[in-house]
Amino acid sequence: MADIVKVTALGMAKVVFDKELPKTVDPEKLKIYGLYNFNERAVYTLDTLDLGSEKENGVLLHELVHFLQYQYDLDENVQCKNELESLTYLLEAKYLQSQNHKHNISMKHINRVSQCS
Repeated sequence: MADIVKVTALGMAKVVFDKELPKTVDPEKLKIYGLYNFNERAVYTLDTLDLGSEKENGVLLHELVHFLQYQYDLDENVQCKNELESLTYLLEAKYLQSQNHKHNISMKHINRVSQCS
């Protein structure tokens, strides 16, 4: 199982930027709520997330799907890591819909974040 680590916005920024946070980056403005670090096999979530809410459980679900993708080597069958986002966002949206929670995860967004540069 993946370790789940709660971090501050600064802690999340340090994970994103591999501990070398650029001086021009304001961690509070990044708005990264969750992240799967495949090198550490750990899911990071913001310490402000309330895992009792559907929306924020959707974030955790999204990152746990990434964990499973790497566990089953699905990352080796894509042209770029962004392609892994389509399934995670689709499942997050389905979960939120099943909980009658409004969300803004559209197919347009999914297609945009799932493209290789």
